[in-house]
Amino acid sequence: MFSTSSVQLNCGRGDLLVSVVGTNTGTAPQFTPEWQSLPVLKLSSYQLSTAYRTIPAAQSCAATGLTTAQWGAVAVTFR
Repeated sequence: MFSTSSVQLNCGRGDLLVSVVGTNTGTAPQFTPEWQSLPVLKLSSYQLSTAYRTIPAAQSCAATGLTTAQWGAVAVTFR
């Protein structure tokens, strides 16, 4: 499982949340269902997965999903 929840993002209604997850070996990250995934960028055993979602109401936001690989992730909010 991956999550960017260690850094709290305060999202407002209508914000665009974008996340990128980098992995090496293992399965490509699968974001939770509310995310719209973009094509995975692959270079040898490295994979870069990108997804976005719009926020329906003010809340704390994080990118979450599943992978069997070691991962690094970042999420940013656009207003």
